[in-house]
Amino acid sequence: MSFINLFSGSKKYLVFDVGTESIKVGLFLKSKNGLKLSNVLNYDFKNSILLEGISSSVYFDGIKKAMSDFFDIIKKNKIKSDGFYATVPAFFSKYFIVDVNINRKDKNKPINKLEEQKIKKTIFNLSYENVLKNYGFPNEQYILSNYDILSYKILGYRVKDIFNKIGDKISAKVVMFFINKRFEDIFKEVGKTHKVSFVNEINPIKGIINISDRKSVFLDVGGLTTECFYFGDFGLEEVSVFNFGGYFLTKELSQKLGISYGSAKDLKEKYILGKVSSSVRERINSHFGSIVDIWVAELKDYFEKKNIVYFDNIFLYGGTAFVELFSDKIENKFGIKPKFLHPENVKGVVVEGDLEIKTDLRYTNLLLVSHSI
Repeated sequence: MSFINLFSGSKKYLVFDVGTESIKVGLFLKSKNGLKLSNVLNYDFKNSILLEGISSSVYFDGIKKAMSDFFDIIKKNKIKSDGFYATVPAFFSKYFIVDVNINRKDKNKPINKLEEQKIKKTIFNLSYENVLKNYGFPNEQYILSNYDILSYKILGYRVKDIFNKIGDKISAKVVMFFINKRFEDIFKEVGKTHKVSFVNEINPIKGIINISDRKSVFLDVGGLTTECFYFGDFGLEEVSVFNFGGYFLTKELSQKLGISYGSAKDLKEKYILGKVSSSVRERINSHFGSIVDIWVAELKDYFEKKNIVYFDNIFLYGGTAFVELFSDKIENKFGIKPKFLHPENVKGVVVEGDLEIKTDLRYTNLLLVSHSI
């Protein structure tokens, strides 16, 4: 665990990026001048935590311990926050993108503020009913965390908002974000224990939209899963999660080399950081190759199934995105050279000058989700 820099300001919010292999937390200053990342903490789970099973009490207890340790350090450094936000790992969350259509009675009357609020409420209700009927969410395990209207159309034409517009046919594209309620229980419990208000769970969609909302694919390659966001001609169209991440690469190394999972994880980290010889790198690549091939093939099958045939950009981020084979094999399969999405490339957030994370792909998601503060 490390602690970097101190910053004093009027409004401070903590953002916990909860993963399956680690938790990162950023201290963000929010003011009229924008958003600034001032402090960073990182907590790596014990090597065996995923081996115990992702749904085990070991994992959830690990989250509570990590968050409590963070709050103890923050208290020790006499930093007060105005609340905290948290992410939920992709393995325990679900997105649904819904198209909603409604008709107005008076098509020639401009939409005033009151009607705008009524229309938004109707859009929410229709979206909620759609997801419940077709997908069975929410349910005993999953609750609705947040909801956003991604775009509007009036009479088939895309508009930024509906206020003061005329027309009878309104359509909206909506994203609904559900999480395993066990996480919200943990966040509230930790917040109550440390007397810090828990605000809400957050996701990276708003941050991603600020980078590119047309013909782009974003791949967050994490510890246990890869989260895929696809933006077509009209914004966000698909979100999917693949059961592939650094854990599977580490496990492969452990089995092929006959070493412990912890030793394999350490070796993988050295490989990612370029601290192994060329001969060791080649050997590791030979073990990783078949797994990465399967992952890229699944990605291609998914694109074909969803009729995703054209995009201009592929952005890679997340700790496992450092594995060199990803970029090469994606380029070979799709004919597009992926771009690494570093924290310094995330628009709308200033990273404190001496923070050593500006090109560290492990912290990109922390910057992206901060747009929801």
